[in-house]
Amino acid sequence: MACHHTDRLATVVDNLANVSTVGFKKSYAVQPPFYDILEAKTTPIRRAPDFSQGPIRATGQPFDFAIDGSGFFVVEKDGRDYYTRNGQFKQGPDGTLMTAGGLPVQGTDGRITFPREMNPADLTVDRQGNLYAGEQTLGRLRLVDFANPETLKNVGPTTFATPISATRSIDFAGAVHNRALEGSNASVFEEMAELISTVRSHESCMKMLQAHDETERKMVKTYT
Repeated sequence: MACHHTDRLATVVDNLANVSTVGFKKSYAVQPPFYDILEAKTTPIRRAPDFSQGPIRATGQPFDFAIDGSGFFVVEKDGRDYYTRNGQFKQGPDGTLMTAGGLPVQGTDGRITFPREMNPADLTVDRQGNLYAGEQTLGRLRLVDFANPETLKNVGPTTFATPISATRSIDFAGAVHNRALEGSNASVFEEMAELISTVRSHESCMKMLQAHDETERKMVKTYT
């Protein structure tokens, strides 16, 4: 018999640490079946992401983007696609649109590169992710959505990958805004309440374990 609160506590702590992280999606711990716990089976607690909408706030920065509704921006690393809600982008030395960490942001025709002579103040985007500088079309952000986003694998604070069993993509139905960012959907008050609940649950579990051990000790003593 074992208590499974370490992973749950780690999940809450991670959520608390990222309440101010742009585009962060909180996770929740999926408990193993109760009878597996009683039988001390090695069933790890699984973390599942919560993709509910975070608050969108205006920043005034031309390379900041936010998705209102479901969906993801696509970024590239080592030739592989990754997905994020963190639209805090920047313009690289060669004009490439990049994440704050230096990953190229993908457009529908590959990487998005802005003309060197472009005035960032002229940059605009429509709801579908088409980018403009005045009347000039600069490209279109690649935006994707998934039928079952909860199966995405978290590979960084705000970055996700598709699992080996491919997650089925669906048409993007959200809306894009620039000069705005989506905040974390983790709440300090909710996570603190969950932290208190986790600690109390752990204490109750430990008492139950002690009672279980005492019962077994008495049984052993009786038959020996």
